[in-house]
Amino acid sequence: MPATRTLGLSLGALYVVLGTIELITHRNDTVGALLFWGGSLVGGGALVLTGTLLANLHRPLGLSLLTVGAVVGMNATVWTVLIPLFAVLVLVRSYRYEDAGLMVSQSSVEGPAQV
Repeated sequence: MPATRTLGLSLGALYVVLGTIELITHRNDTVGALLFWGGSLVGGGALVLTGTLLANLHRPLGLSLLTVGAVVGMNATVWTVLIPLFAVLVLVRSYRYEDAGLMVSQSSVEGPAQV
């Protein structure tokens, strides 16, 4: 999951950085525009970062936050085409992750008694 985690953190950081730049450049704009850029990019980025970090501890909550954040951030970046594709890649990688660790099981049936 390290590659998936890196992708998620990168997407979240990208959203937050773009949102911060947009908020600075639109600081004299309407309240609605500021809420759009702040909510979509900064808020979406915060959700992506939180979801990525929570995915190891509580997978359903982490994936939910990651998904909502990625979709909310896509709203403001859809014109770029590449960033939404990157967000889709992050979501696909996050949902397809399976534990590749060793599985240890113990048989419930005991072997023959040794004399």
